[in-house]
Amino acid sequence: MKTISESISKEKRFLIHLGCIVLFSLLAICAFSIFASDTAVAATSGDFDYQLINGDTEVEITGYHGPGGVVVIPSTIDSLPVTSIGYGAFWSIGGQAMTSVTIPDSVTTIVDHAFYCCISLISLTIPDSVTSIGVNSFSTCTHMTSVTIPSSITYLSIGAFNRCYALTSVTIPNGVTHIGSDAFSFCTALTSVNIPSSVTKIDPAAFFGCISLTMIPVDPGNSNFVSVDGVLYNAAMTTLVEYPAGKALTTFTIPGSVTSIGGWAFGTCSHLTSITVPNGVTSIGVGAFSGCYALTSVNIPDGVTSIEGDTFVGCALTSITIPDSVTSIGPYVFWGCTALTQMHFEGNAPVCGDSWIRGHNADLIIYYYYGATGFTNPWYDVPTVCIYPVELSITPPSATVEPGNTALFTVTVTNPGTMQRTLGLALDTTDSSDPKIPLEWFTLSANQIVLEAGASATVTLSVAIPSEWAAVENVMTSVLVSVTNELGTRVYNEQEVGLTVIATELSAIYAVHGTTVDIVLDIEQVQAKPTQEGIDMIRSELVHLISMIQKSMDNGLLSQENGQALLASANAALSSVDRSDVALDQAKMKLVGNALETAQNQLNALVNKLRGM
Repeated sequence: MKTISESISKEKRFLIHLGCIVLFSLLAICAFSIFASDTAVAATSGDFDYQLINGDTEVEITGYHGPGGVVVIPSTIDSLPVTSIGYGAFWSIGGQAMTSVTIPDSVTTIVDHAFYCCISLISLTIPDSVTSIGVNSFSTCTHMTSVTIPSSITYLSIGAFNRCYALTSVTIPNGVTHIGSDAFSFCTALTSVNIPSSVTKIDPAAFFGCISLTMIPVDPGNSNFVSVDGVLYNAAMTTLVEYPAGKALTTFTIPGSVTSIGGWAFGTCSHLTSITVPNGVTSIGVGAFSGCYALTSVNIPDGVTSIEGDTFVGCALTSITIPDSVTSIGPYVFWGCTALTQMHFEGNAPVCGDSWIRGHNADLIIYYYYGATGFTNPWYDVPTVCIYPVELSITPPSATVEPGNTALFTVTVTNPGTMQRTLGLALDTTDSSDPKIPLEWFTLSANQIVLEAGASATVTLSVAIPSEWAAVENVMTSVLVSVTNELGTRVYNEQEVGLTVIATELSAIYAVHGTTVDIVLDIEQVQAKPTQEGIDMIRSELVHLISMIQKSMDNGLLSQENGQALLASANAALSSVDRSDVALDQAKMKLVGNALETAQNQLNALVNKLRGM
C-alpha cells in the first residue's frame, strides 16, 4: 500500500494506473497518525492539547482527544489567546469523528495537516482572522461539502483541500494571489470554481483529478489568466494551464498561439480521445496528459526537446512518434500504456528516466531509422526494428498531354529493409503556373501499399486533362510524390514528376470565353452601384482579355480573321468603359449606365462569336 510519505507525483501515478480514485485506508492512517507527531505536548485543557508559543504569550492547539461531533475550539486558554492550530492537531481518532468545527477569530495560522483526515467533517468556515493555511491542512476531509475561505488568505497552499471528495463548489475570494499545486486535486465532486482578479500564480495540478469540473471561469479583471471555452490559459494564451477534466469533448485542438503545455494540464481528462498539439509548442510539462484513459491520438511537435515524467501515464495510445528533436524522456512517461504497440523514433536514442516504459504491452515494438545511434535490440527490454530507407522511382519522369487525354506514370516503391512495411503514398503540388493544374486531376491507383522485406510494388499515377481546359499557351507543372510512414508523419522518399499540357484552339476559346463571361457579370454588379474602383476593375479585366486574344493569335491558336473579330468587340467594350469613366468623373450617372450597357452588349457579341467557333 502507498504510504503518506511518498511523493505527490507517485501518488498520482498510482491512482491513475488503477483507473479510478483509490481511497486510503483512512482508519488505519488516522490511527497511526496519533503517534506521527514528535511535538512535545506541554499541557492539556479539556479535550485539547496545547503548547505556548511566541514567548509564551499565545497558545497553539497541538492535539484533540475528544469524542468528535460538534467541536468548538476555545478562543483563549488560561487567559492567553489561541492563535494557531498546530501540525496534525485534529489528525486523530476524535478528529475523525468531528462533524463540525468552530474556529475562533483569535486564530491567525492553521499549520500543515491541521485537519487532515477529518473524514466526518461536513462544512467549514475559516474566520477572517486567519492569514495562513498550511500544506494539506484540510486534505482528505472526504465528507466536507462546502468551505468558506476568507479574503485574508493570499496563498492556498499545496494540497490544502485535496481529496475533499464531497466538495461541490468553492469560492476563491478576491485577495488570493497564489493557488498551490494540488490545492483542490481529486475534489471529484467539484463542479465549479472561479479564478478571481487577484490571482497571479497557479501551480501545476491545482485542480488535478477534478473529474466533475467542466469549466474554469476567470474574472475579466484578471490580467494574468484568461478562460476560453472553459479552458484556463495565461493572459497571452501562450501557456495552456489547465483543461477541466469534466469537459465532455472527445477531441480538442490546442490554439496555435500556445507554446507551452503546463504540468498535469490535461490530467484525468477521461473523455478526450484525440488532442492536436500545434507545431509552435516547445514545452510539455510533467504529467501533461496523465490519466487520459481514452486518449488514442496525440502528436509531439518537432520543437519539443524533452518529454517530462508521467506525461502519458495510463493513456490508450496505440502508437506514437517521437520527433528527432527529443533528447530526453523522463521517468514513468508511458507507464501503464497497455495499448501501445508501436513507437517510432525519428532521431537518435534519447536519454530515458527510470521505468519510462514500465507496464507496457507485450507486443510493443520500437522502430528507429537507419543511421540513428544509441538503439540496441532489445532496448529497455523492448524489441526494436531498424527501418531502412525506401527507394522510389517514377517513369517517365515527365510527360506531355493534350486536353481531353490522360497522362500515365508508373511509380515504383522498393522496401530494402528486413521487415514488412505498410507505406503511404501522397501527392503535393509545386504548381506556380497560371492557370494552375488542380491537384485533384492527379490520381494514384493506391494510397497505401504493404511491402514484404526486399519487395517492390508499382502504383499508377494518372492525370486526366478535361477537354474544356482553358489556356492560351502551354502550361508546365510538376507534382511531388511522397512515400510516408504508417502514421503519415515522416517522409521516407519523394520525387517530382513533370507534366506539360498543350494549349489548343479549343482551350484558347474556352479561356477567352470564360474571361468574357466573368467581365459581363462584373459589369452587371457595377451597373447597380457604379464606382471608380468598379470601373477600374472592369478596365483591367478587359486589358487582360485583349492580351489573351492577342497571345492566342501569336501562338497560332486563333486565326487572324477570328482573332481580329474578337479584338474588335473587346476593344469596343473597352472604349465604352472609358466613356463610363469620363461620365463618372462628371457625375452623369445616366451616361455611366448607358456606357456600361453598351460595353455589355459588345461583350455579349464577343461571346456569340466564340460560340460559333
